[in-house]
Amino acid sequence: TLSRRISNPYLEHTPSQIYGENSSCAGRALRNIIIVQAADLIKDRVNLKGFYRKSCVGSELVDWLLEHCPFVQCRSMAIGVWQLLLDMGIMSSVDQNLYFQDTYVFYQFSSDECSYLYCEFEREEEWQNGVKLLLQLVPLIPARAGICELSHQKIEDSEESSDEILARLTSAVRQFPCRGAWK
Repeated sequence: TLSRRISNPYLEHTPSQIYGENSSCAGRALRNIIIVQAADLIKDRVNLKGFYRKSCVGSELVDWLLEHCPFVQCRSMAIGVWQLLLDMGIMSSVDQNLYFQDTYVFYQFSSDECSYLYCEFEREEEWQNGVKLLLQLVPLIPARAGICELSHQKIEDSEESSDEILARLTSAVRQFPCRGAWK
């Protein structure tokens, strides 16, 4: 039998090879500015699964980026930036989740430093230019289940009940033409 191997560039290449060293520098600059300017977001945290040192909450990272970068215009754009840092290995989910979540999920930053000889984003006033570069990459990341437009609202802030949301989604799904058992 003939078998074909499906290529996955995310498994076969380093983040620097996929996104470029300049993008990795931009991501590390954002991490560094969070550590310096928003140290209050980084705390030792506890949940039912364990104790996590020096962790951030996903929704707080999104809030911070929206507050400090006027060109990040919505939550989905901020989620995309943090997703890139997750993909690049600059941050990780304590639950080993591959998708950034704008919820009360804990993330930790890596401590690796830029190996690039010159990083144009290392100066404190240049980190926002790094975010602009990362935003250019956001449309290039694969579609993620966690990235959707919610008109600047977190899910938990929605006035709709879970039943109302489910009913609206069910109604929308039924409008799609489909073959098979879902008629």
